[in-house]
Amino acid sequence: MNDPALQDLLLAAPDGAAIGFKTRIDPPIVYYNEEIFDRMGLEHLSVEWDWAILDHAIGTMKAVGHKVHII
Repeated sequence: MNDPALQDLLLAAPDGAAIGFKTRIDPPIVYYNEEIFDRMGLEHLSVEWDWAILDHAIGTMKAVGHKVHII
């Protein structure tokens, strides 16, 4: 944990103990049911999607009772 290259990624407790690392999964992985998107009139995922479009799709699906799992 003393490697200077890791210091920017280190999450530390107030007492200085290492408790984890910052991470980022890039690109995010999204699985979805095309039939449900078609039925609801939602556009299929594409490279033009941003977080706002994803949030809208999630909200739309939850509003009609579909389960959305974000891991």
